[in-house]
Amino acid sequence: HDIGYGESQYVDQMLGPGDWFGERALLTGEPRAANVTAVTNCATLCLSRETFEKTLGPLQGLIDHAMKKRVLMGVPIFANSHFQPYEMSRLTDQLKEYTFKKGEFLAQQGEAAPQNLYIIRTGKIVITNDNGTITTLNNGDYFGDKNLEVIGSISKQTIQAEVETTCGFITRSAIESVIGDIQRLGKPLPPITSKLD
Repeated sequence: HDIGYGESQYVDQMLGPGDWFGERALLTGEPRAANVTAVTNCATLCLSRETFEKTLGPLQGLIDHAMKKRVLMGVPIFANSHFQPYEMSRLTDQLKEYTFKKGEFLAQQGEAAPQNLYIIRTGKIVITNDNGTITTLNNGDYFGDKNLEVIGSISKQTIQAEVETTCGFITRSAIESVIGDIQRLGKPLPPITSKLD
């Protein structure tokens, strides 16, 4: 299925009675980031943005938390883990936001790699190495999942904000504070772009 933007791969999610979708467009007005396909006959309820804002405005914080949790659960290292619901909720609480200025480096080739998972909310990130540009990442893409595994790893690429870019991020230490052993994380998917190996 088609989930996300750019080259980031997200794990398909199966929804059932009581689940919901479309909250991103409802909260932000951004276009949808995933296709939703009914695999059986189903009945759904629909809530317009206007009705949502008029009726449920004060619940925005709870819905924003649920949206962040769903984004984290779509990243393979979390989707392929077997965490308890309270652990996923606490991991979601650890997700912070930071805005990088245009030209700001997140990592530089040959230096210590940051031990953070980043999910781009807005903006654009360019990843390069000595051979030039490897890839460009946009809204909804994530990176850094492989750097969480090894302490003291050296970055093989330079990662830079091409424009002002806001990312959600979670650090290795924040993850460990919730789950204990980092080995409980699932394995990341192999990169689509072989140049990232």
